[in-house]
Amino acid sequence: MTVVEALKILGLDRYDEIEIKKSFRRKIAEIHPDVTGISSSSELEKVKRLNLAYTVLKKSKDAEGFVIQEYSYKNEDFFVWDVPENADADCERDIYIHGLDYDEDKSSVIKVATGKYYWDPYLEDFDMFLFSLNKAATGMVDESIFRENMYDEIDEETRMSMRVSVFYRLSGQFIDLDLAFGELFPDEEEYIFKATVTAKGRTREFNSIAALNKDSLFDIKLVENRICVYGDGNVLGFADFENDYGYFLVIPVMENETSRVSVRPVKRRINTKKSPRTAIVTLELYVTK
Repeated sequence: MTVVEALKILGLDRYDEIEIKKSFRRKIAEIHPDVTGISSSSELEKVKRLNLAYTVLKKSKDAEGFVIQEYSYKNEDFFVWDVPENADADCERDIYIHGLDYDEDKSSVIKVATGKYYWDPYLEDFDMFLFSLNKAATGMVDESIFRENMYDEIDEETRMSMRVSVFYRLSGQFIDLDLAFGELFPDEEEYIFKATVTAKGRTREFNSIAALNKDSLFDIKLVENRICVYGDGNVLGFADFENDYGYFLVIPVMENETSRVSVRPVKRRINTKKSPRTAIVTLELYVTK
């Protein structure tokens, strides 16, 4: 299948990553048996061709316009999630995509695959990845409790604590940093994550932010698995990432010291007219290979 043929199947006339992703979601939601309730051979063949078209375009993601390229790829399965797996992961996880009402109601999801797949930012929205991890963690904990016949002995608070622990363990198993960084920041030597630090009221952190100037020195450290930001040696607060995946990518890098992470201030905003008064510092965290 060529790039042109794949684009035609998705109803597109040129290569555009965003439109390819949107069209694939929309069309797979329209014909997937979990939605239509129809699993005839002709419908399954439509799903196969759609999946093949998306795979071809993903493999040619550097193309621009009508770049024609032949592939000998043949999809024999109902749905193949073309992403590397972690054979050492504790469990498999279900892969989900948003359903037809994605723009209005994100509660509609479709399961498209199951396996020990790493998170691929190009294919899997991060909120769906978190949804997948949460279901996998809940399943592992509940299965363990039932197996030990201890469900009545463990209260909900303890179960929740166990699920959170398993959730974060699985997140480390299903995120390959090289794969994630490569998809999010292709061909870049430095990865930029936007974040903010906010202080409210008459606090030491507010005063520290208010005292910053253009020559202030910034630093970051891990404190209880969160990124604490310092300005001129004073604690400003914890970094809140613009995109949630920042927590799951930058913190492991800092923990493992696999790359250098630095911080640069972008702007500062002070509001003392409304109560509580607020100080916000916008930052950029740089991860350098």
